[in-house]
Amino acid sequence: MVPANAMGTPLNVHEPVFPVHGLQTVHPVRNGLPAPISAGARDGAAMARVFIPPALRPLTGGRDVVDAAGANVRQVIEALEKQHPGIKAQLCDGQRLRPGLSVAIGSSVSSLGLLQPVEADSEVHFLPAVGGG
Repeated sequence: MVPANAMGTPLNVHEPVFPVHGLQTVHPVRNGLPAPISAGARDGAAMARVFIPPALRPLTGGRDVVDAAGANVRQVIEALEKQHPGIKAQLCDGQRLRPGLSVAIGSSVSSLGLLQPVEADSEVHFLPAVGGG
């Protein structure tokens, strides 16, 4: 099926690929002009809304919510690190989440840690362990 405008006229649509920071970004082109593309949308990667814990907000300039691309939690953290250097060290200990830290995608706490898949428009929450008894 050929894309068309509201009048039924076929659009001149093709998808050239432009490299961006070592990644391939697909930009639809309509009538010879690039169409808008949402920031961070690369290779179909999910865009997550990451809720930043209060203790880490100085690293994000005080922002409590940051958008980051990634198909899993590890990739989301890597995207956060590119935007806000130093945040990965606060979230990860080597190749795992820091001890005492959990991640929730939406309303479900993950048992997969960094491997947890992240869907488009997911909410990602990093949760400190709650102690007591």
